[in-house]
This record gives sequence, C-alpha cells and structure tokens, in this order.
Amino acid sequence: MDYIQLPKLKKQKNVFHAFSTKDAGNFGAGLNVTDEIIKKRADWLGQFNINIADVIAVQAVGGTDVFVLSQKHQKLPGEFDSIVTNLKSVYFALTVADCLPIIIFDPKKEVFGLTHAGWRGLDDGIIGKTIDKMVKVYGISPQDLIVGVGPYIHKHSYIKDKSFREEILAELNKFVSDFDEKTVKVDLTSAALAQLESSGVKRSNIEVSDQDTFSDNYFSHHRAKIKNEPEGRNLAVAGMR
Repeated sequence: MDYIQLPKLKKQKNVFHAFSTKDAGNFGAGLNVTDEIIKKRADWLGQFNINIADVIAVQAVGGTDVFVLSQKHQKLPGEFDSIVTNLKSVYFALTVADCLPIIIFDPKKEVFGLTHAGWRGLDDGIIGKTIDKMVKVYGISPQDLIVGVGPYIHKHSYIKDKSFREEILAELNKFVSDFDEKTVKVDLTSAALAQLESSGVKRSNIEVSDQDTFSDNYFSHHRAKIKNEPEGRNLAVAGMR
C-alpha cells in the first residue's frame, strides 16, 4: 500500500486526506524539484482524482507563519508552515520526513488547515498560532475542531544529543527526557497534544497516527542521518471537497 489514512478522519465526508508510505517513492521537498518528482507527485495524486494544478504546496521551513488562502489563485508567500482556508476543491500538500503533518478541520464552519509541526514549530507554538488565526479570520470555535495527525517520528525513536536542550525553549523542554548519560528522547506527541488541548481542542476530537516514520515503511530524516541513508520525503495531502 503506498498510502495510509486515519480511520476517524476518513469518516468526515467533506475532507479528503492521505499520507504516502515509502512504497510510493521519494517526493522531494519544496518547489525546487525535478520534473520526474513533479510527475511522480501528479501520478500519486491522480489515484485520488486530484489534479496537481489544484494543489498548493506548503513551503515548510520550521517557522510559525500561517497563511490564509482566501482566493483559489492567490499569490503565495515564499515561506509558510501552516495554511488555512474555507475554499473547497483546493488541496494542500506537504513533504515530511519525521515532522508532524497536522490536519485541522471545523465541520460546522467548514474551515480547513494543514500544518507542518517539527520540533522548531512546536517550540514556537505553531499549532496555537494556526488555531488562533482560524478563530480570528473565520470565527471558529476550537471545541468544534477535528484534528488528525499523520505519521511522524515517535518518542522511542527520536533520540538526540543532550545539547539539544540548549536549542529549545522551556515549553518544548518539558517534553524532553533523559535517555542515557549523553542523549535525550523528544516526545513530539505530547508536545502537540498539549498545544492542541491548551487551544481548546477536545482530546476526543484528536486522532494521532500510530505510524512511526523512523520505521522502514517511511522516509525519515533522523534515520537517514543515523544510518547514513539517502534522504527522501513522504507526501501528505488534504483538502475539502
């Protein structure tokens, strides 16, 4: 199988989503990709009857900029890690290799977003900033939100040198624990859940994938560095229909 879907989120009829597995191949990162990778993306999206011309790529850089798409052919900023809209038949795509691809959907207001949340974004509150933007622009109520978190690197796999603590703020440090004398484990799951719940999202409305990108079923930046493997990227796509 070259993609997975979240069971609960899949039941939301107005939202489509899919996360590629390694079987789908490497989808590259950003806009500066080869024609071959663009064709690969188009072919993979085509199985879901999605035209790549209707897809907006999230230009993830590990920041906290949230872009509001109000028109279908709106000019995009150079960089943004989160995008929200109330438009239908528009799809957002995100290349990931350990970071959390987070789908945020309000079925009442029919507002939708896709967020890239790596450790830098979580450290700077990307999730809360995205929900705040949805409240401000669309008047949504956080307790109505349905959230789906796609495959990402899990705590037991995300082991970093202890110097990592010096790179992050106190907020994320709460989710870093000692593993041994030289390393720590980073719990991105708990960090994301804490931000979602503090923003008013009900825990019962949050679905988190049990798939760990550090496994051989996905491309993983962390695994590539540790095992000296070639880099690759998975693709997340989502949109309202």
